[in-house]
Amino acid sequence: MRGVSKSELPEKMCPVCQRPFRWRKRWARVWDTVRYCSDRCRRWRPTDEVKLELKHDLSCDPNRTLNQTRQHDSNRRNQHDRYRDALTSQHESEHHG
Repeated sequence: MRGVSKSELPEKMCPVCQRPFRWRKRWARVWDTVRYCSDRCRRWRPTDEVKLELKHDLSCDPNRTLNQTRQHDSNRRNQHDRYRDALTSQHESEHHG
């Protein structure tokens, strides 16, 4: 894709962050299989459990907006981060204290 302006590059939508991302040279061979815009989004891809919960949440409240859904997911990630940090500090105190 030499000599092509960025606006002409192929684009996909990341299913996790819902942001568009463009073709990159390092993805040239695997572009058809690329689904996520970054490693972070790939790690946070929805599990089957989260997909079912999200489907349930949306079906219970049809007026729920995409931004509210994203906020819910963000809150879940923040809870996960706090839990991971607590486990890490507990592990460190057990092995270094």
